[in-house]
Amino acid sequence: MRARRGVARLGALALVASVMLGGAACSLVAGLDKLTFDDAARCTGPCDDLDPCTAGDCLTATGCHGAAAPDGPAPGDPTGNCQTIVCGSGVAKTANDDDDVPADDGNACTVEACTDGAPTHTAKPDGDACTLGLNGVAGVCDAGACAMKCGALTGCDDQNPCTVDACDPLKSICKGAPLDDGTPTPGAVAMPGNCRTHRCVGGVDTNAVDDEDLIPSPNDCLAVTCNAGEPSSLPEALGTMCTYGGGQVCDGAGACVACNVTADCAPTGDECNRAVCNGDKTCGTMFAPAGTQLSMPLQTKGNCHTLHCDAKGGVVDQINDSDLPDDGNPCTVDACAAGAPTFTAGLAGVDCGVGQKCNAAGQCGCANDAQCVAPATCGGGNPGTAFTCGCTKTTCAAAGATCGQISDGCYATLSCNSGTKNGAETDVDCGGGGGCKTPCSMGKVCKVDTDCGSGHCADGVCCTSACTGACTACNLPGSLGTCSNVAAGASDPVTCVAPGACDGAGSCKKGNGVACLAKAQCTSGNCVDGVCCSSTCAATCMACNLAGSLGACSNIASGQPDTNPANACTTTTLCDGAGSCKLVSGQPCTMATQCLSGNCSANVCL
Repeated sequence: MRARRGVARLGALALVASVMLGGAACSLVAGLDKLTFDDAARCTGPCDDLDPCTAGDCLTATGCHGAAAPDGPAPGDPTGNCQTIVCGSGVAKTANDDDDVPADDGNACTVEACTDGAPTHTAKPDGDACTLGLNGVAGVCDAGACAMKCGALTGCDDQNPCTVDACDPLKSICKGAPLDDGTPTPGAVAMPGNCRTHRCVGGVDTNAVDDEDLIPSPNDCLAVTCNAGEPSSLPEALGTMCTYGGGQVCDGAGACVACNVTADCAPTGDECNRAVCNGDKTCGTMFAPAGTQLSMPLQTKGNCHTLHCDAKGGVVDQINDSDLPDDGNPCTVDACAAGAPTFTAGLAGVDCGVGQKCNAAGQCGCANDAQCVAPATCGGGNPGTAFTCGCTKTTCAAAGATCGQISDGCYATLSCNSGTKNGAETDVDCGGGGGCKTPCSMGKVCKVDTDCGSGHCADGVCCTSACTGACTACNLPGSLGTCSNVAAGASDPVTCVAPGACDGAGSCKKGNGVACLAKAQCTSGNCVDGVCCSSTCAATCMACNLAGSLGACSNIASGQPDTNPANACTTTTLCDGAGSCKLVSGQPCTMATQCLSGNCSANVCL
């Protein structure tokens, strides 16, 4: 075979170093022939006359010309096409070249050659050795293709995932029928989100278009789509809500930013340090001008002061003696003095109500009891104030009450709850009668039914019911005051004691490990191997009546049988101590894991 030549024409790659526009010659790249023209030709620059048998092509007044290359093989003649280009006096001629063997077609069962100038790929004789697939599986040639040998005890794989393989019984070679076009290529690993997928077409794996193969963009300001197998994205509209990168609105160009306008920024809640959308679309703050007065909800009306901004984001408090206070008392004069509210008594005797007068203390009071509404009296109260109607309230002690709400004698309610258990109370501020009429709520301590609002005192606490059933109690943690079933496996000291145990559903049953005849007798609901069991224990080589683990489903010891008819493991098989039934020595096997000994030799367990 001839040495491989470059495919590009040397003349086409040559670059002109200098051009004499007014002279008679063109200077070419060093090492190439020089082409001389007469003055009228005027070489103006490099060109390509598309003739592989010329070199130093140059543009003249009559066209593109070049000097004849040396006779022989043309520079840049391509290889592997069974042809050769030969130059003779600058003219290219094509001739057959059976030594110009084409490249390997990748088929181990063909021989590449040239015949009369044409490439051929001749099938090797059937039965010749070959290798198959990327793993180099040994095979034989059959009709010009490499096929895997197969038999009754060997697998059949033609190394093509897009075929259904079967062993030809006559030739003992593996042949594959193509899967239906469009079938996902078995074993192919797709790249999620590239808008393509592997599918079988004509029995060959192809990288097919899949416009449903989308991975949502993490940037919620870019809508990702597939178009004829190519992913693309479009920006969401300006102002669309987003979260990508910590932003909150789309800028219309695919970015999630904090803001487009100031309205997008969250209010600061500070009138002197206002939110603003910066030029880089981030939210910032801006100080309010000095002297900006805070809104009325932030001012304290009538305190002789006004709040303003200081142009630095802070708040200053300025005296404002025109911000007059109001104590609501017509008998005082309200004023501001250097920023401080003042309330001085007005003139005594001034009318301040129906039949009432202001007193010397600046109060609109009463003159006698007739001006007060009973039970209030003029000067009454705890303590009383002269010229003021007041009502003297009773006390819990005077009323003999230790809990609950009672009337204070002045049209109001007095709470006698002390927050402690006192008097005859059975719990804090409830039960016991006497000075406490408040019934106790669920879960509170009680002695008799009448202590409780529910009318039921059970297990020492107020309960929703009498709670007298088996395996029920009203004082269980987590359900105090509610009659509840005692937890499964626990005992009830009154209705269910050991070896019995509650089943969590209000019945007393047998605990795990206790002899039984039926599952309904057991707290667990499982009667296995004659005892109550923690589980159904139905697996092979498992039992619930084993010494040392009575009532717990455990593995039968290695070398011991499982005689349970449903899980028979006897005679030719015995348990392996790990919950499996294995073959004993002397039994036929195909792999070591089938044998109790873990040793399978010559298809027999040792």
